[in-house]
Amino acid sequence: MSSISSSGIPSSIDNTVSSTNDVAIRIPIGNAVQSSGSGSSSTVDIKQQSQQPRFHRGPKKLASFLFSQSNTTNLTAADKLRIRGVLKKRAAQLPGNSIHALMTGNGSPYQNIQARIMYATMKMVQSMPGGSAIRAFTRIMHRSTDDDLVEEFPTFRAYPLEPACDAWCEFPVKDRANAVVQWLMAAEQHPEMMQGAWLLLLESDYVWMKPLAV
Repeated sequence: MSSISSSGIPSSIDNTVSSTNDVAIRIPIGNAVQSSGSGSSSTVDIKQQSQQPRFHRGPKKLASFLFSQSNTTNLTAADKLRIRGVLKKRAAQLPGNSIHALMTGNGSPYQNIQARIMYATMKMVQSMPGGSAIRAFTRIMHRSTDDDLVEEFPTFRAYPLEPACDAWCEFPVKDRANAVVQWLMAAEQHPEMMQGAWLLLLESDYVWMKPLAV
């Protein structure tokens, strides 16, 4: 099978893609684009974004291809419509049966073991008939620093609402929704990040059995 740029940024970040299987979300995103800033215990706000862009590329070839410096979303209705419009336009440019798998996680050792198992089974499934519909894979990691897997998985690092979860917390997936919103915001600025007409949202404890058809 052909190697595809998993990050969607073909210049410096390139990796062999994997495969996926569960419930796909068809663009338009609709209510998936929402602000999750309420209840934030640690809000990092970036001012004068024209001088200091919010989303940055990682420093290494296979490191996080993009990371966020703020956990603030505060999306208005107009923001949601604009993001939705950009992603709909991008989806229309891609094959109608193509899927971009997005896996969330916080980079903890426990979730990283799960992620490695899921990623390996995705690769197996992609080699099956119909598995080529999975065009790209991105891990959305809600963590304040890179972890050991940034050179193994195509990764977007979202800035967490709860940085304490980098070490330990009772509910390590609490930043999941906010992290997905940050990825959608980044995809508006960098539409090439989106490599499938369908977005498939996964968690690290999934195991793949067969390809997903859309």
